Amino acid sequence: MIKLEASKMTKAIEKAKAIHPRVSCIGERTYKVTSSDGKGSYTVRFVVSNGLKLAECDCKAGKVSQVCFHVAAASAVNIGLQRMKQQVAAAPAAPPSPVAIPSPTKPQPKFNPARIVYSVYVCPNTLRRIPACTVDGWNV
Repeated sequence: MIKLEASKMTKAIEKAKAIHPRVSCIGERTYKVTSSDGKGSYTVRFVVSNGLKLAECDCKAGKVSQVCFHVAAASAVNIGLQRMKQQVAAAPAAPPSPVAIPSPTKPQPKFNPARIVYSVYVCPNTLRRIPACTVDGWNV
């Protein structure tokens, strides 16, 4: 296990910034990080034990308890996800939304197919054609 300390991670952080590895979440505090050549990947796992923040990577450096760029890249994602979870847990629960019950005295508008506009959107990056539907100015 690697003890995470800011002073020991500076070189690994710089290397991660230069390489831009892809990080995917594969479980609770467990991530898959691409290798420097982009052909392979390594698994990084984080644990908090007795107040110590620890990491584990299955690359060569991680196996000898050295901080690697895989840990640095995955730690950025892990910190972001953990903060989002804390914010969601701390946020007050939203009150239930009122249910709209149609009034029997007020007539309901009838469906008018002329309000529907079908079109095709062309993505500027991929030039793919994407069907689109608009009702009363709202994309559906």
